[in-house]
Amino acid sequence: MSSYNTSDREELRDALRSFPSPASLAQLHRYGIRSVVVLRDRVAGTPFEAALDVRTQPGITRREIGPDVLWSIE
Repeated sequence: MSSYNTSDREELRDALRSFPSPASLAQLHRYGIRSVVVLRDRVAGTPFEAALDVRTQPGITRREIGPDVLWSIE
């Protein structure tokens, strides 16, 4: 099994490493993405783990769903 990552996909993944930074939110808006789900059991030891500690801030809302976090982007 193999996969191919386009430059757009790589760019978005790189921007999300700093979620919810202004740059990552701008990228999400650019692609029309309105929500992000962080799965607690899959982010340990990754750059995405930091998103678990962020609280609601202007432009995004946080909702705990079981062990996971759903971010809604305005």
